[in-house]
Amino acid sequence: MSALESYDAAQDVPVGRHMPPSDATAAELAATAFQLRAEIAETRAHFASLVGEFLHDLDET
Repeated sequence: MSALESYDAAQDVPVGRHMPPSDATAAELAATAFQLRAEIAETRAHFASLVGEFLHDLDET
């Protein structure tokens, strides 16, 4: 249980595909950061939902 509670699903988001080119503008960097933050938030929410379903199923058995 402690492993599920302490796990940060953001670790599963591959950062490499979000790396802008070295000559990216400030706007491109901001857009990349926004996209990465959104994917991290979505991944964390998905993991929390899965854990919630898992715990709910355990409670019913």
